[in-house]
Amino acid sequence: MTNEMKLNININNENININEKINNQPINNQRMNENDQNIELLQYPIQLDNLCLFRRLIQTEYDCVINALQIIGLIDDTTSQLLRISSAGQQTGFTQDQIGKIFTLYTKQQCKFLGPESWDNFKKELTDKLKPQHVTIVGEIKDNIKHVFLIANINSKFIYIDPHIKDYAFCGLDEDPNCLNLIQDKDGYYLLFKNLDKTFTNDELSKYLSNYKNIEYGECNLKSYFPSVYPEKKQKRTYNQSRKRRYWMVNGGKSKKYKSKQKHFRKTRRHLN
Repeated sequence: MTNEMKLNININNENININEKINNQPINNQRMNENDQNIELLQYPIQLDNLCLFRRLIQTEYDCVINALQIIGLIDDTTSQLLRISSAGQQTGFTQDQIGKIFTLYTKQQCKFLGPESWDNFKKELTDKLKPQHVTIVGEIKDNIKHVFLIANINSKFIYIDPHIKDYAFCGLDEDPNCLNLIQDKDGYYLLFKNLDKTFTNDELSKYLSNYKNIEYGECNLKSYFPSVYPEKKQKRTYNQSRKRRYWMVNGGKSKKYKSKQKHFRKTRRHLN
């Protein structure tokens, strides 16, 4: 299966630095401690179509997070290419906090990277918590340089997935020593967890994801630009207008003045007779 999969998903990429330059952001040093809060490893079912049909049309140095989102299935092919064109794909990449907020947006639960962990603790966490036929996002740090990739559990075998490496790294960590060397001997490893006790409503999510506490929205006056789409509402009739209309309908469309003239004409006619 492994050789066939390599043929299907092999993309002949150019030599690209697999690491991302670290941003001037403080490193998250939270440990993986389930006693502190009700947390769960964030993982998604494997979508083989996303693996085999993966396309990376734009070669960029900072798209490891974009690759992960595309393979997981959170963004489509067009959106991923658009992000690679943007400054996030070309120059800056995503910070650790931003990655957590991206997944918080999709899950509506607080997501954060926890770590760094040693290699032994990292392997234990994956073995205990990564479900079969699921994939999770992993972060690593080496010499203050960060990088993210995916690890999948396929038939109880851990598969390393990283399109950022030349020829699309897709190999078994338990079977291939060369594959294991790609992620071993790092300074630390991070796993993405979601907090089951912190679920956001839409309003709470907006405040959590933005840096602004009070957001004031201006009026969107489209009536002046599209009068046919937004017709003006008819004004309500006043009391006197409604009273006159009722009288008009009761008296057969004749005004009060006209009615009085008709009545006077009939009296004058009887007198003449």
